[in-house]
Amino acid sequence: MLCTFKTKISRRIHGPTQDKGRWRPRWNGEIYNLYKDLNIVDIRIRRLEWARHVLRMEVTGSQKCS
Repeated sequence: MLCTFKTKISRRIHGPTQDKGRWRPRWNGEIYNLYKDLNIVDIRIRRLEWARHVLRMEVTGSQKCS
């Protein structure tokens, strides 16, 4: 059950792929290959960058509209 949940979340995180001009969900083998190359340090750095961004937004209290 946990493996199914992990694959489902991974598909959502990594998104679909384009194959011969058409978008399709990633297959299980593609998801597993992405996990082999996954670097935990990169994920932690991205999370810290996001947390810093959220803290900065709370301090300024304003958002830029584009």
